[in-house]
Amino acid sequence: MSKYISERGAGEITAQQYVMEQFLILLAVQKHSALPNYFWKLPEYQQLWKRHVRSINARIKEYGEIPIIRALKDSKLKNLRSFDKASAWLWKPVVERYKKAYDLEELKEEVLVEEINPNDRIDFTKTNILQQLRDLDNPL
Repeated sequence: MSKYISERGAGEITAQQYVMEQFLILLAVQKHSALPNYFWKLPEYQQLWKRHVRSINARIKEYGEIPIIRALKDSKLKNLRSFDKASAWLWKPVVERYKKAYDLEELKEEVLVEEINPNDRIDFTKTNILQQLRDLDNPL
């Protein structure tokens, strides 16, 4: 399911392609250059794609696409060269932090959805400040 828009002219792309594009942008920034549009047609980037595609897909399966995307934009990974196991000392703590934050967001959304019941009536009547003070003095 394509749900991401390429920043380099490919139109709609999959999550794996988007993560790979963000990773290649990070590598290009490290070389003090920009990732060119239609980069996948250039031999240099085809080799980089083939070299890193398996490790990135493994990380997406392990952590999910959103935590990986957020981690790639973190300044702590500005020197990241690879997502393989040998460089896990660099990327793993950052990705795990974003994974925990994402899981908490998902949990909060689930709780909010469960709390709202469309059949419950909501009391929209307002009481003025004096009535609230009286209610504090005389609880039911």
